[in-house]
Amino acid sequence: MINVLIVEDDKLVRSSLISTFNWEKYDMHIVNDAKNGEKALEIIEQESVDLIITDLAMPIMSGIELIRVVTRKYPHIAIAVLSLHRDFEYIQEAMRLGAIDYIAKVELDEESMDESLNRIKNRIKSKSHIPKYFDEESIENGYVLLTNHAFECQTILKDVLDFHHMKVANENCLIIKTSRYSVEMVVDTLIKYHQNIGPLLCITSNENKDKIEINKLIDHYEQLIFYELDSDYNVSIKKIDEILLPERISKEQLGIWKDQIHSLEWITSELELTNLLQMLKNARLNKSQLEDILLWTMNKCTRMFYEQLSFEIQIPDELAHWKEVEKWFYEVKQKIYVEAYCSNYTPEANKCIIQALSLIENNIGSPITAHDISEQVNMSRSYFSKCFKDIVGQTFNEYVRLMRIHKAKHYLQYTNEKIGVISEKVGYIDVKYFSKIFRSETGHLPSDYRKIKQES
Repeated sequence: MINVLIVEDDKLVRSSLISTFNWEKYDMHIVNDAKNGEKALEIIEQESVDLIITDLAMPIMSGIELIRVVTRKYPHIAIAVLSLHRDFEYIQEAMRLGAIDYIAKVELDEESMDESLNRIKNRIKSKSHIPKYFDEESIENGYVLLTNHAFECQTILKDVLDFHHMKVANENCLIIKTSRYSVEMVVDTLIKYHQNIGPLLCITSNENKDKIEINKLIDHYEQLIFYELDSDYNVSIKKIDEILLPERISKEQLGIWKDQIHSLEWITSELELTNLLQMLKNARLNKSQLEDILLWTMNKCTRMFYEQLSFEIQIPDELAHWKEVEKWFYEVKQKIYVEAYCSNYTPEANKCIIQALSLIENNIGSPITAHDISEQVNMSRSYFSKCFKDIVGQTFNEYVRLMRIHKAKHYLQYTNEKIGVISEKVGYIDVKYFSKIFRSETGHLPSDYRKIKQES
């Protein structure tokens, strides 16, 4: 049973979460609830907690602060974020700090909540230790079946293989310790008796008869299934030297990929996107890391193109196969390119404007001029201004002003920072001038806007 602690400052939301949903269906039990992070830490010290579902914006101690403390002091506790209106930057920060999932408050209906709880349960289980029932480290003569149905496969194959030729290593791994029967025959037998036997990944020795190290395959079972299979055909036979096992990825390398994604060059270049996806695939990132990357991408694209797009960019609720990651990137690329870019200009000109948009966002707190940005993207000042207006739909100065106000809205709604600090963060040194611009764009002073949003 997974012991759950609900952390939410709104008492009605806490009560609704506890009473409305069927927690027992997912082996979950609500042990307690708390109105802020400080109270949650007191409860953790007194009760056994396996999962925390926490809001982010709370008084006294926020959800972000709670996550920082829990991941450091109680690393065995899983954390899921309860977010408001998909507040992207806070979600991104929470996932970076170690949260395993997020639930949008606007989607708290029975169907979507059931999907979320099932997803969270599976992620908690995937992080737990999988017992190994054997003491062999490798085999030379035979092959390995990775599947969700190891015991069932053993039962089906008993008519064609002697029992002593088969060994269940654990619930996800069946070892066939003979080459007398081909792996193709074994797969055909399994499919004949069980049409939906997948996921099924069969790993054989290569021509050099290198040993197959069982423990490594079991340790990386989920990633092997994720990368080596796809939703169209959920059975595959591969030689051991065709298998890429995950390597430890540094924060620096993740940062490089993040920068490549944030450059948005892949939106106008098929080659850039192909190369980026190939690098990500070869790294064999786990699902949590991939979801982080998709969240970065969603966050970046939403901020950059919210004025131009007629659709909301969303990440999949659950990733089952690598093909889904590729499909998502190509669909986002296509939709943005169709809606946000101008066919009257060359791909090179569109690419320069993409770079300009990225430079604007990355320097939103600093003085920004069309002259400076045009120089950085290697365009003349006059041609840059014309391209920018036609492609983006706004003049350079209009776009910068809207981006600053958009960023300020986020800070006002989701942080408690002083208005003077927010003013400087979005590029306005004079707080009075910032308030004047903000009011002209929104109809409210910054303080009034914050009050309206926090009370709604």
